Amino acid sequence: MLAGRHLPAREAASVGLVSRLVAPADLERETQRMAGQIAGRSLAALYAAKSALRATRETGLQQNLLLERALFGSLFSGED
Repeated sequence: MLAGRHLPAREAASVGLVSRLVAPADLERETQRMAGQIAGRSLAALYAAKSALRATRETGLQQNLLLERALFGSLFSGED
């Protein structure tokens, strides 16, 4: 989308747009496995990560680093 053309999976991986490639036959199994990993994480940590990612669209690097530090620190006060 950013390049204005279709980007083959191997090329997307080589430039860092995807973290890994999965064969089509393994896609559903890998999706379920990743979903299980995410579901097993702390809900507070997931919300913090989503907040930090959302903020990157609206603020600069310095503000994002401060927000990330605050969110990370706040995780230590929770039970999970």
